[in-house]
Amino acid sequence: MKRASLLFLLTASAQAATPENLDWLTGCWAFESNGKRYEEVWLSPAADSAIGLARTLKNGRTLNREFLRLEANADGTLDYISIPSGQSETRFRLTTQQARSAVFENLQHDFPARIRYTRTGDDRLDAAIEGLANGKSRTIEYPFRRTNCP
Repeated sequence: MKRASLLFLLTASAQAATPENLDWLTGCWAFESNGKRYEEVWLSPAADSAIGLARTLKNGRTLNREFLRLEANADGTLDYISIPSGQSETRFRLTTQQARSAVFENLQHDFPARIRYTRTGDDRLDAAIEGLANGKSRTIEYPFRRTNCP
């Protein structure tokens, strides 16, 4: 069993990373905390990219919005591209990928420097952002549940 798992990991890491490998992100996800509603939507991957968006709502107002993209590169790598409210884009490289989880990193970026997604069930997607904020290590968890698409 261990030999088969190791062979799978070696084979998977030798293949080019593509948005299709992360099709488990597809869908509409949301959760509520401290009077805020967090939403994230991912369209099915097509060609060499997947498109997503996120927003935070409170009292009927949009506090934040973010456009997201997964993009395959010519060198076989995959980038997570984030364009938050009023900011320029930031790229995070896929560094770890398993069947239903992925980690993206840009250690040159202040916060976040790392973005994690793990599909923990048919109706659950756990996400987190991590990095240094004001010189201290910080993690923000996003326990998304599948929801109806807006």
